[in-house]
Amino acid sequence: MLLPDSPSHGSELLSSDAELAQASKPRDSSFQRFATGRVAPALACALLLGVGLVAVRPQRQSVQAASSGLTQLDAVHAASVKKEVASPAHALAKDRKTLEVGTSDPTLEARLDEFEQKKSVVPRPKSSADLWPGWPCGPTEELYDSECFLSCDNITDGALPFRAEPCKCCKNSTCLLSPPPPDAESAIDCKRFDKAADGRGAHQPMLPDCPYEDEEIFEGLCYTRCSLLTMGKYPIRTAMNTCANHDYGGEWSLGFGPCSGFGIGGTKCLPHQPKAFGAGFDQPNRRPGIGPFGFTVLKLPEVPEEFAPPS
Repeated sequence: MLLPDSPSHGSELLSSDAELAQASKPRDSSFQRFATGRVAPALACALLLGVGLVAVRPQRQSVQAASSGLTQLDAVHAASVKKEVASPAHALAKDRKTLEVGTSDPTLEARLDEFEQKKSVVPRPKSSADLWPGWPCGPTEELYDSECFLSCDNITDGALPFRAEPCKCCKNSTCLLSPPPPDAESAIDCKRFDKAADGRGAHQPMLPDCPYEDEEIFEGLCYTRCSLLTMGKYPIRTAMNTCANHDYGGEWSLGFGPCSGFGIGGTKCLPHQPKAFGAGFDQPNRRPGIGPFGFTVLKLPEVPEEFAPPS
């Protein structure tokens, strides 16, 4: 084997193993100094940083949960565990506005809670013969332009039972003619007529049922039950792609977005929009959805304070 030893003796044959070993060593030892002096400390720092992050993360979660008086799971999503699995912390989970991501309308929140309480005392319709006149709205309401109003019949004690506009009730449909006939009785009063049965503004129909029996309603949409997806080990849905139990850190996330992992409906792909009372499978102890798209509240991105425009 020929190896260059010097410019003047490049063709000399190396005669001993010692000379061969010496010639095979790197001529520049700066690489060794670099490997031992820079790479090793960097790897050690990265390892320590990773261990620190793993140790700090659960500690921060427990501090955040403790500050609200709830367990870690309840603090993530109080509504999903309400009444379904007993927990002493549920009594403290009353202020959903601060606990539920995307909750921004206190009036809507109150209505969803009231509907959940009232539907248990309303006979569940089993056929079209059991439906009241204003269904899918409440028993004393009527549907007008996709919203639920207290019926004109109830407001006027039967004198003006026909609703022509949100603020207008008539004796019959002749008030829609232009011009209306002289005997067309009507009244315009937004304060009296433009409201729902609870005295507040009109609302879209509540949607408390799911189209498939193996689904559960979560944040206004129907997903395959977490108990079925996890063999009952993680029965509580806390996010679109997360199922959990009551153990500390007992959350299992699988998939990314809808139609993947745990974010699927009963047909194994997209979650479904829920149905009106009696039109699907009942979801006991779960808050209903509301149109459009089944969401209770439209979730908008939040601008950090440092980037928000001055008020």
